Amino acid sequence: MAAYVMHAFATLPDVTSPLHRITVDGEAHDLPAALVLVANCGELVPPFLRLRDDIAPDDGWLDVLVLRAEGVIQSLAAFLELLRRPVNGARQLWFGRGRSVRVEVLEGPPQPMQLDGEPWGHAPFEARLLPAALSVIVDPATAPLGRRAPRRG
Repeated sequence: MAAYVMHAFATLPDVTSPLHRITVDGEAHDLPAALVLVANCGELVPPFLRLRDDIAPDDGWLDVLVLRAEGVIQSLAAFLELLRRPVNGARQLWFGRGRSVRVEVLEGPPQPMQLDGEPWGHAPFEARLLPAALSVIVDPATAPLGRRAPRRG
């Protein structure tokens, strides 16, 4: 993880926020973005960096974080905002939630993407929830069928 952190700090002077179109469940939002994150879990660096308290892998939603920053100072300010787990309206963060998300770059060169930390081509991309696409084996004593297990921690 230290290598990721060092790489992130080294690239901060080059951070820019080209205009992106983020379409969530058919509703388009044109936003400047240095980072667009589409996630189905709330923890980026468990348990230290949590996006928001209301995000869970089993909640049936894709959560979207758009981070706007130009250069070192704004990047660090955006990261501090993220640590405070704000709601929409924060200066440099925007949150969305839906069942389908499309991300397009409207200005500048193609932007690289990552899937679970690995390089995965360039935007545009689309993510969709597919209900019942994954079978999960659970212990009936802790997650009875038809009921959601209580949240821990």
